Amino acid sequence: MTDTTETDEETNGEPRRYTVSVSDETTVIADSREEALAEARNTYGAAIPSNNITVVDSEPVAQLTGPKARVRFQAQRWVDDYARNVEPKGKDTWWVPFDDVLDDDGQLLDDDTMDTDQLKWHDRAPLWVQNWDGPFYVEINDVVDLPDGESIEDYLP
Repeated sequence: MTDTTETDEETNGEPRRYTVSVSDETTVIADSREEALAEARNTYGAAIPSNNITVVDSEPVAQLTGPKARVRFQAQRWVDDYARNVEPKGKDTWWVPFDDVLDDDGQLLDDDTMDTDQLKWHDRAPLWVQNWDGPFYVEINDVVDLPDGESIEDYLP
C-alpha cells in the first residue's frame, strides 16, 4: 500500500474522508491525517501497533451547506444494572444536515430516542462512535443556518 504524502496545510482545515488501513481498510472523516490515525487507534485500541495503521487514501468530504445540526454521542457502560456515562474515546460531536434530525412530519427528533440513536451510524459520525458496543444515547445540541424568518421553535411539536 502507498502512504499519501499530503500535508494538513494542503487541506486548509477542511474535513476529508480518509481511508485508514488497520489490517482491513476502514473509512473515517477527520480534519487531518493525524486525527484520522488517532481515531483509528482510539477505535481499535492500543493492541494494534502504530506501524500497522496507515492512511492509504484521502478525498474531500462534501461540505454541509444550508441548515445543519450538531449532534452529540454519550457513551455509557452498564454498572450495577444502570447505564452510566463514560468518557468518550474521541470526538463525540459532529454536524449533520438538518433534514437528518427531522422526522417524517418535519418535526425535530427527540433526544435519547431510537430515532436519534440512528445517528450513531451516520456517515459523518466518528469511527469509534459507529463501533461503540455499549449503551449510549444521542442528543441534538445545536441547529444553525436556518433560513431567515425561521427558528428552531418552528420545528418543535
